[in-house]
Amino acid sequence: MNPDLEFIQRWAYQWKMVFNPDPTKQANEVIFSCKKNKPHHPALFFNGSYVTRVSEHKHLGLVLQNNLSFEKHLEEKMRKANRVIGMLRHLTKFLPLKTLDQMYKSLVRSHFDYCDIIYHIPPNVSERGPVLPSLMEKVEKVQYSAALAITGAWKGSSRLKIYEELGWESLSDRRLSRRILQMHKIIDSETADYLKEKLPPNRSPFLRYVFQNFRCKTDRYKNSFFPNAISLWNEFITHFEDFPSYAVLRSHLHSFFRPKLKSIFGLNDKSGISVLFQLRLGLSSLKAHKKRHNFVDTPSAICECGQGIETSNHFFVTCPLYAHIRAKFMDSVDDIFHKYNIIHPANSIDVYLYGHPS
Repeated sequence: MNPDLEFIQRWAYQWKMVFNPDPTKQANEVIFSCKKNKPHHPALFFNGSYVTRVSEHKHLGLVLQNNLSFEKHLEEKMRKANRVIGMLRHLTKFLPLKTLDQMYKSLVRSHFDYCDIIYHIPPNVSERGPVLPSLMEKVEKVQYSAALAITGAWKGSSRLKIYEELGWESLSDRRLSRRILQMHKIIDSETADYLKEKLPPNRSPFLRYVFQNFRCKTDRYKNSFFPNAISLWNEFITHFEDFPSYAVLRSHLHSFFRPKLKSIFGLNDKSGISVLFQLRLGLSSLKAHKKRHNFVDTPSAICECGQGIETSNHFFVTCPLYAHIRAKFMDSVDDIFHKYNIIHPANSIDVYLYGHPS
């Protein structure tokens, strides 16, 4: 490489160009290797200076590490994301939920969308279900923190339930679907030709868009883009008789991974919305919720009325402490039921928490 670098330097001199005139911005080299016994590499020289060997380097916004890990890149993104989430936490008092949702997706999630098909590590499959690798779990916790900030829910609320409330897919599922969509672009010749050349042969002449899976000896290779994306593509393309358009495939993946947003019907009462989410998620000031999550200040789940456990149903339907308020509430709700001819069971609180389709 040293003769090549010298040739480049002579070319620059001939055409009156100067590489790295600033001594503080000289060239760096990164040697990518996962070997335990590192081979010896001679020093490189360019433009009369020693090329500094570094362990990481930012290239086109992506921090590349010599051990092929993306930990440094994601740590930087998480720092930026957490700063924005702190800002969202203060803005929840002033902005509607829809605006906060849009701000999260544009100012926080966009950081993790960049190059996500490259750094994605698929979850491990266990008896209890998919388990995210530690680095991917750290990333997922950032989205969970954003969900808590936007909804006003308490820490400890179910991650799956709060995503269902907001209509968010997990970041892991999002990266998975984006890998499949990238495969569609490669197959459909919407990317550079050299990417399409990397595709393996078709599984058979009759399965034109189903490919042979890569043979992988290591998990690192198995989880990398092409082996993992080919496996995912083969699994989902069988849902279609013909090659789908990009829009059709994206819509299918959204229906598969993205839960349907649960409406709050345009409410703007900030404290009320927070309590609503807490009740929906089953972690609120009610004693049954706090007892289930082992709050120190709640040794018992018995309601102060002494007539039952303080669950959501007890609070809304039977607790005598709120009989007067409940009577007014039920009258106003009954008026709506009669207006729209809704048949509603008297002891069901789902309609109070989630509304009714009509």
